[in-house]
Amino acid sequence: MTDASERFAELEEKLFAGRAARVDGKIERGHGSLFRRLPEDEQRRYLALEAEVAAEAKVALARTALTLAENALAAAESKCAALKGE
Repeated sequence: MTDASERFAELEEKLFAGRAARVDGKIERGHGSLFRRLPEDEQRRYLALEAEVAAEAKVALARTALTLAENALAAAESKCAALKGE
């Protein structure tokens, strides 16, 4: 778990204490929901931290893709070098 996702989980526990309904894994935000009952500053804080968690996940995926691409490049270069020696 990343630092942001840990802080996000802690914030969810603090704000909702497991009482909020979830839709597709996210806290329900519709009219009358516990989320809507939060003060606006808490809603903004929650949404900002949620966006940070999503951004961290995208960065992690991008790093993985970069590593895979670098490995593929190294393998291709190695194969080309071996073929030059034939």
